[in-house]
Amino acid sequence: MLSGYFGFGNAGDEAVLEASIQWLMRSVPDLQVVVLSASPEQTKRRFPMVEAYDRFNVLQVLRAIYEADLVLSGGGGLIQDVTSLRSLLYYLSVMASADFLGKPFIVFAQGFGPVRTSIGRFLTRLVVRRARLVTLRDEDSLKDLISIGVRRNNVRVTADPAFLLEPAPPERGRKILKSLGLDRKGDVKSAPLVAFSLRPWPRRYEPDPGWESPKCFAEVLDSVTEKTGARVVLVPLYPRQDTPLLQAVSESMKVPAPVANDLEDPRDVMALLGGVDLVVGMRLHSLIFAVCSGVPAMGISYDPKVERLLEELELPCINPKRHTPAYLEDTVTAVVGLLGRIEDFRGEQDGNGGQEDKAPLYLDENRTAILGAFPGGKSLGNLDKKALDDKVKNLKEKALLNFELVRDVLMAPQYSKGKDDR
Repeated sequence: MLSGYFGFGNAGDEAVLEASIQWLMRSVPDLQVVVLSASPEQTKRRFPMVEAYDRFNVLQVLRAIYEADLVLSGGGGLIQDVTSLRSLLYYLSVMASADFLGKPFIVFAQGFGPVRTSIGRFLTRLVVRRARLVTLRDEDSLKDLISIGVRRNNVRVTADPAFLLEPAPPERGRKILKSLGLDRKGDVKSAPLVAFSLRPWPRRYEPDPGWESPKCFAEVLDSVTEKTGARVVLVPLYPRQDTPLLQAVSESMKVPAPVANDLEDPRDVMALLGGVDLVVGMRLHSLIFAVCSGVPAMGISYDPKVERLLEELELPCINPKRHTPAYLEDTVTAVVGLLGRIEDFRGEQDGNGGQEDKAPLYLDENRTAILGAFPGGKSLGNLDKKALDDKVKNLKEKALLNFELVRDVLMAPQYSKGKDDR
């Protein structure tokens, strides 16, 4: 049984769900998957091979747990009380119910924390210590878990299952872009195309003054397009939250940018982002979708999970508590400037005496330029596309480890014996 933030229309969580279902079934033959969902009928339509129960119906939740052989809590950032203490208590209660009913449970591919309230830390420590296994999507989550007093030998650092999502064909991305008036001509000299994935600021998050209104983002986008000639598309990953903000940003621009509404399938979102030249994202999974598609990305951090991913990938991150909108504008303009000077860099490489591997900027046949040497140094990253691809490959291997570990739990002799005894 899978328990997570499923059925709410968040493309990131739906990507986690799709990849989890796919790889669980590949890893364990004849596995039956049950999902707790906010929209069980919609979940069953998307995944006819699974059973889905209403996550808000206590009797259905208890029935699903009782009938399960193993309960997975995750993936995603579930064990945190920044969203709300109520949210944390919900996910802890599912795991505690599993334990009460004698069902093993796994904290699965989660980004842990922050858990700031005393009661939240106490209950988290109490419940997580009972887990059969804990897999975390980054090293800092492990540090946060240890900081509240959970030290177990059964904790492993893996990666987000969304790294394993298979994108829709590139033709699908081109079709979506064309429908938005952003037809890609296949010409390396065409204007760079930049996707912005923005979300409202969470409750209790206080960015520096100047970041509060949609107008500040509109001014940044106006400046970037005027200085670089780039075209912009606004991409909501969680439409019910993101679309009102993105519409307001678009309406505040001198030339409104298209908003990619009505993308219900996370693979379509990934295909769209795979068809642009640069992704600037606040949503964690917009960045994951980008790098898995070979597209350079930079982030605007509203949550530690965004900084953690970008630090691991060595990609730029704007922190609204330290940086101004003007800094975002300058950084995006600089990066887009690199993308727009591909022919210049290609000429420099061609005149490099055949030493292409030593060029400061990597270029491939598909016009994807990753951040190379540029004024600002570390803040812009300093790697080539091959280095980024290697990092993504490593994260995909770590994401696969989640499912290998689940398989090992299900196949363990003591677990198999218990299952046969029922």
